[in-house]
Amino acid sequence: MEKITIQSMRKKEDILNVFSFFEHRFVSLSRGKEYCEALAKKYEENARLLVLNCDGEFAAFAAFYCNDTKNKTAFLSLIGVREQFEGNGFGGILLDNVISVSREKGMRTLNLEVRKNNEGAISLYQQKGFEILKQKDEKMLVMSKDLP
Repeated sequence: MEKITIQSMRKKEDILNVFSFFEHRFVSLSRGKEYCEALAKKYEENARLLVLNCDGEFAAFAAFYCNDTKNKTAFLSLIGVREQFEGNGFGGILLDNVISVSREKGMRTLNLEVRKNNEGAISLYQQKGFEILKQKDEKMLVMSKDLP
């Protein structure tokens, strides 16, 4: 049976290590070392990064902000599952944890942006209660979930 654990990472070096598993899957992470270092620093200072391990092996992560105390809105920045772990429900497990942490931090809404052609992600988000708010541009949708 698989042993699944979730841990929070806050150090820039740890975040950069997580990024190294996903450089080929995220356009933003393929922009080079300087971009990734700046993003890792931004996450270290302002965001949360949850990492899901399966049998001791890094399998998935979610990066999100829950620091907008004025509007009480959290924002899911990135969520990814390594290819060999896809289809195990790990994205949903992480998303449930993001929702839970955001609620604990007093957030009332969780927003995200997703590529219009990412049907799997859109389906997962809709299953978790997210609704499409608007089309941001020709490639991206904005989705939102109330956190009662």
